[in-house]
Amino acid sequence: MHCFFLMAAVAAGLFTFMRRRRYGTFGMGHWARHGGGSWGGGPFGAYRSWHRGHPERIADWLALRLDASPEQRRVIRDELEQFSSVVTELRREMRLSGGDIATALRAEHFDAELMGHTFSRQDDGIRSVREALVGALAKIHDALDERQRRRLASFLDAGV
Repeated sequence: MHCFFLMAAVAAGLFTFMRRRRYGTFGMGHWARHGGGSWGGGPFGAYRSWHRGHPERIADWLALRLDASPEQRRVIRDELEQFSSVVTELRREMRLSGGDIATALRAEHFDAELMGHTFSRQDDGIRSVREALVGALAKIHDALDERQRRRLASFLDAGV
């Protein structure tokens, strides 16, 4: 009988521990609840924060891990916000492309010209994202010292 109560208490404790671990109530705060604490994921894990339109979360996490000065933190945040706006434009274009594909499929004859225009707009959007990424990385690179650049590179190598 005592064994039953002991096992129930252990199960309840394990359930509570796992629940707190998942939602970050062990002092991890905001980052643990959003996949950025030491309990898993980092800010880049599946781009959880990015797809919600919050690149400042990534910038803050990165600046904290790199021991960035306030000036460096500002550069990181500004560049990631600018890059995010370019990515948002590409997402908007991709949504419009779905409508163009539907229009081409509804027509009596498939409209290859419309598809060509659609792909051309997508190519322009992808090109602008590439240019924005290279520009942002260059400015962040210039703002960081050698130790911080090595640390950032190790984060990317590890897939954080």
